[in-house]
Amino acid sequence: MKHFIDNLELYLTGVCVLISFVVPALFGYRDYWRVLAVTVLAITVVHGILFWIVRRRQRQVRHELIEAIRPMLADRIKNHLTVVLFAATEQRDGVDVSHVEAAIAAAGEITATLDQLSLDSLRRWNRHYRMETALN
Repeated sequence: MKHFIDNLELYLTGVCVLISFVVPALFGYRDYWRVLAVTVLAITVVHGILFWIVRRRQRQVRHELIEAIRPMLADRIKNHLTVVLFAATEQRDGVDVSHVEAAIAAAGEITATLDQLSLDSLRRWNRHYRMETALN
């Protein structure tokens, strides 16, 4: 079953090609090209609708996955940031205060980034990252 689902597009295309040859033959060869054109048009519409449904479901699954991952990732990173901030503030006597403030600001930025994590923000990051690597 997994093989069928993984290759659904290929199987649908094969069935559609088979249908496009069988249906006109069933109607006779008098109007073969007209029946073939109507059959192919109907198949194209059904194909388009099916692919739209599959693509929509894929987007929904990705969105649900990001929504499930975000709290777990945020919790883990915030825990680590708390440890880093605690260590930075504990060493405040011997460390420049600007380093502690920079650590606190970085922690705030990371927290804000985690709170805004979405599929759109991942796409923007990906486009930005690709542009940076193209320039280098």
